[in-house]
Order: sequence, then structure tokens, then C-alpha cells
Amino acid sequence: MQGLPMNVIARRVRMGRLEAFLAGIRKKNNINVIYRDASAKEIVDLLRDGEFVGIMPDQDMDSVSGVFVDFFGKSAWTPSGPAVLNLLTGASIVPCFIVRKAFGHEAVIGNPIETVKTLDKRKDIMENTQRYTRVIEDYIRKYPEHWVWFHDRWKTREPENQA
Repeated sequence: MQGLPMNVIARRVRMGRLEAFLAGIRKKNNINVIYRDASAKEIVDLLRDGEFVGIMPDQDMDSVSGVFVDFFGKSAWTPSGPAVLNLLTGASIVPCFIVRKAFGHEAVIGNPIETVKTLDKRKDIMENTQRYTRVIEDYIRKYPEHWVWFHDRWKTREPENQA
């Protein structure tokens, strides 16, 4: 992936110095930022053109579309964007993680996640979101010190069944 254009979806940071710091790192590494408030069409077009789009779907962000899936044995609100984009464009979901090493970092690029596509779009989104969530769990089990544990991953609660 080095040398290839990389696009990442991010939210705007409201701290000027931090935003400038991140912008410098992204520019140095040839990373184009697509802010979450941008058009979804831009993301779809990039994927259809064969470009990479990085998404960090391991946080509880109730401001984005998602579904409840199992995450370490508990129901967790999980962004469904990767699954939706996979179904819409056919783009693979390829897990990528950064591993700290003694003298720097190493990118770990996994195999594309096998996804399902049936006639039930809602079920497919749920199943494919669960599949990539399992891959994230596996990575966290392998490198627990690399995951941001101070983020409340289970903040959003599933509504009680009203029968």
C-alpha cells in the first residue's frame, strides 16, 4: 500500500493544534482525509475507482449508522459503513492494523473478510458487520495493549424489547 493513495474517513478535531499535527502526518504519508460530514457519493466513487478507503469501525459512535452486534460477549453499537459499502460497491473489507515495534510501527494487513450477499440486505449488513467485528476482537486479543481501552465501546445500549 505504500506509495498508493490512501483515503481515510475521519471526524474533524476541534483542537487546532491537534488538527494541524494530524494534517501534517497525513500529508507526509499521502493520506487524503474524507470528513464524516462529506458526501457518501465521494466514498462510493473512490471505492468503485479501486482506491483504498480506511474506516475505523471499532468505536461506539451513535451519530453514524450502525447495528448492534456481539463484541466480546456484549451487544455493542457498531458502525455498519464497511458492510454497507461492501454490498453497494463490491469493495473488499480488508482489515489493517498498526502494531508497535521496538523501533517504530508495522502495518499488518489481513486477508479480505469473506462477506455474504443474499436477498436480505438488512441481514447481510448485520452478518457482515459481525464478521469484521470478530476480526477486530481477534486483533485486540493478540495485542490488547494496542487498543484504546478508555473509549466506552458499550456506551449506546440496545433498546429493551417492547412486546
